[in-house]
Amino acid sequence: MNTSGEINGSNGINIVEKCLIVTLPNAIDNDIIESIKNNLLEKVSRNKLNGVIFDFSSLTIMDSYEFTEFIQLSRMIKLFGVPTLFVGLQPGIVSALVDLNIDTDELLTFLNLEHGLNFLRKENSIQAEDEEAEDNINSETEGTMMNDE
Repeated sequence: MNTSGEINGSNGINIVEKCLIVTLPNAIDNDIIESIKNNLLEKVSRNKLNGVIFDFSSLTIMDSYEFTEFIQLSRMIKLFGVPTLFVGLQPGIVSALVDLNIDTDELLTFLNLEHGLNFLRKENSIQAEDEEAEDNINSETEGTMMNDE
């Protein structure tokens, strides 16, 4: 376990396709969660990102408090306009979350990192198409307004 509570690009947060991928260590504690929160919010606030992905695939045990902290962090990230995905949840953790009645309705969850990245690729492709269509409409409107004068 990382006793210093630090997590960064070399041991946990990486950028792939304008997405921050947070690979959680196999054991976490409050110090690690706090470090992730501080590092992540700083990175999210300073970068134009397509998403943040929490990769839980290394974790086999997680208590409700820890999971709730990640839900809260995903809400914070959402306030920056960045979607947050949870990937790689293990069966034991999923079972415990359901048994503990943890509300997961608002979460975007995927089986693994590949599925999560594919989702974000599709979402960003759709957004890019929408932005392009909006730009075209704005250009046509401006052209029409100029012709009317």
